[in-house]
Amino acid sequence: MGWVVDGLKSTVGKKYVVAAMGLLLCAFLVGHLIGNLMIYGGPGLFNAYAEKLESIPILLEIELALAAVFLLHIVFAVITW
Repeated sequence: MGWVVDGLKSTVGKKYVVAAMGLLLCAFLVGHLIGNLMIYGGPGLFNAYAEKLESIPILLEIELALAAVFLLHIVFAVITW
């Protein structure tokens, strides 16, 4: 576990964290875009997508994790800068 802490102390390790968090945020954006594009499939498809999304039992935890990824991305970027 010491190598993880040592890696996060280095500039390169911090840049890896910023890059990984950025990729996670990009993946979220692509998923969000796909969901929003379902509006062109008609109200039935979009409503089915919205109902499926709301039926996810850990949706709040996913949203909190997304917020944490966003904040970590900013914090590590500022620290590295």
